[in-house]
Amino acid sequence: MVFCPLRAARADDYFNPAALEFSSDQHTAADLHYFAREGGQQPGTYHVSLLLNNKVIDSRNVSFVEGKNGLIPQLTVADLSAMGVNVEGFSAFSHLKKDEAIAELGDYIPDASSDFDFAHQQLNLSIPQIALKMKDRDYVDPASWDEGVSAAFVDYNLSGSSGSNQNDRWNSTLLSLRSGANLGAWRLRNTSSWRYDLVSHWQSQTTWLERDLKTLKSQFRVGDTYTSGDVFDSVQFRGVQMMSDDTMLPESQRGFAPVIHGIAHSNARVTVS
Repeated sequence: MVFCPLRAARADDYFNPAALEFSSDQHTAADLHYFAREGGQQPGTYHVSLLLNNKVIDSRNVSFVEGKNGLIPQLTVADLSAMGVNVEGFSAFSHLKKDEAIAELGDYIPDASSDFDFAHQQLNLSIPQIALKMKDRDYVDPASWDEGVSAAFVDYNLSGSSGSNQNDRWNSTLLSLRSGANLGAWRLRNTSSWRYDLVSHWQSQTTWLERDLKTLKSQFRVGDTYTSGDVFDSVQFRGVQMMSDDTMLPESQRGFAPVIHGIAHSNARVTVS
């Protein structure tokens, strides 16, 4: 009697596309192995909504390659850093260039994964909170701020009046101008007026040059300007000014946020006023 060990075997259904008949010899059979499993799709570039932990953060074209369990997004180290991933905190990224695409996300960040929903064209990245940089609510990266287009403009307001009496007649004309030019981050502004009342009067009232300082969350201005007037009355002066701009801060940092310490050991109501 002879005993033969049994080995496990596994087989999948397969259809040979070459079995299809084409009317022309130039037609080639399509590679259908991408669709052999449920949800399978052909690699390529798709315009997707990018989600980070189920929160939409961007919409862009993303290239996908074939992986073991589906399509893998080709995201670079710079892409992950721009999304708020703390790539400096993981040694696996140290040997990669910023523009080099990574393979499986979980090979670089433990417990991280990507899921591509082809039907809804959504790419959801699941990344543990410990691997993300701490950001305030509604934070927008200053690198994404738009400085606008370079342009020049003139706003004007023209008014006139006339009158007369038994002995005299008069005419009066007033032209108010607000002009400026934008070049990159710089803004040049001027306000002037011209009045005609028997004689012509021209007056340049204010002229200043300003720009935003993103790193300091402030504005730099040189020329004719005013003090803020938060504590004392606003005063006009000519010189250099650098002042904080709260509009550069996230919405959650623009108001007063008190820090409360302690633990309530009962059903207490805490009121901050």
